[in-house]
Amino acid sequence: MPAKKIGKKRKWNSRVKKRRKQTLHFNNQLKKGALSIGAAVILLAAGWYGYQKLFFSLTNSKRCVLTRVEIKNLKYLSQHEILRLANIPCGVSIFTLPLEDIEGRIKSNPLVKKARVIRKWPSILVIHIQERDPVVKIIDQGQEYLLDSEARAIKNPLLHPVALPVLSGLSLHDIRLPLIINFLFSMRQQGLDLFQQAASFTMDTAKGLIVQLSSGLTLYWGELDNKMIAGNIHRLQQVQHDSENKGISLQYIDLRFKNVVIKPL
Repeated sequence: MPAKKIGKKRKWNSRVKKRRKQTLHFNNQLKKGALSIGAAVILLAAGWYGYQKLFFSLTNSKRCVLTRVEIKNLKYLSQHEILRLANIPCGVSIFTLPLEDIEGRIKSNPLVKKARVIRKWPSILVIHIQERDPVVKIIDQGQEYLLDSEARAIKNPLLHPVALPVLSGLSLHDIRLPLIINFLFSMRQQGLDLFQQAASFTMDTAKGLIVQLSSGLTLYWGELDNKMIAGNIHRLQQVQHDSENKGISLQYIDLRFKNVVIKPL
């Protein structure tokens, strides 16, 4: 046989052998893949069966029947109000309770910003509340509203009076309201003592912000400038300290000018 034909035959045989090896390798890989998938399916089935068995045992265990509800971080709302909103049934396992539904009912109160309910083994529910942070109260058309740091108006849902200063001189629809609330929130952060003494804030067209303290002292604050808060509080403290040392009672302190103006009683 000519050498040329022998060479072609050898090449052909090597190609056939190579393809057979590739086919065998592919079939082996398929078998391994099928075995792996089968094993995974068996494991998933076993896991699901175990989960169902565990869930059944938990939901039917007397040990997991709800015995106590703990409520965290309340400042304005009462525990009674939260429990009323949560409407949690008695005598059931904590693992059968729909936590998201409970959270949704609690958040229906406008003073609740966030609510998170978690299960605590073996029979306790813990409710974490984040309330909105009211800064002042405002009366609009005879209705009292709470204004939080985001200038959100919350129709007062509280049964008892809230110890917050009253904002007057504008309505809920005033376009200046977000600016004023932001300023008052900054004032509260920088001068907490002053803010706690405030009975009311009034926006006056000519005089700017007027602060009435619970002691009866009036402060003419002037323009709303966050950068001036610390400086004005410092000047106010100096004037109050001097007047106390001299035994002078003041009717008002005017902070609108570089040289503070005071009026004794």
